[in-house]
Amino acid sequence: MSGPELIAEEQPQVIAGVAQESIESAAPQNAIVVAGPAVVVRSDPRYVLAPGRQGPQGKQGPVGPQGGSNGYTAIAAVDIGGQRVVRLTATGLVYADATQTGSLSQAYGLSASAAAMGETVNVTAYGPVTEPSWNWSLGPVFLGVAGALTQSPPTAPSSVFSLVVGYAIGAQTVFIDPQPPITLAV
Repeated sequence: MSGPELIAEEQPQVIAGVAQESIESAAPQNAIVVAGPAVVVRSDPRYVLAPGRQGPQGKQGPVGPQGGSNGYTAIAAVDIGGQRVVRLTATGLVYADATQTGSLSQAYGLSASAAAMGETVNVTAYGPVTEPSWNWSLGPVFLGVAGALTQSPPTAPSSVFSLVVGYAIGAQTVFIDPQPPITLAV
């Protein structure tokens, strides 16, 4: 699909099959008139906008987070391992941890790869993540200790909350879909 191209003409005669004088006479002063694929700026009818040609392709942008628009990037506040549950804090990304009350009510996601403190981390907040080294059984996947994923539900008193991070939909794929944390009785 191409965008409009500004074409300067001395006396454009016909626009989209309609005589220009009939378009101009019906339009108020300083109006923009749209007639089919062309646009006439009434205050100066010498300029007609019409469909043009597509320009050259621009340079490729930076690599985005895994999962496309289902994630975000943030700076690691500590060294972060790959495929770990992280939470976003005021200082950056840190591991989420079911044994720490500070991990409650945070923005959760899964780190796409390892990153050193101060580096940018791609985080998947929602959607499928595949890791060849995984061997999950179908079902829920929970937050464990220090961002680790587990299929064993956390229990008190060692954990202070339980958080379903997503669901194993295949042996090597987890669909990330963090659910609200559930505080465990101590």
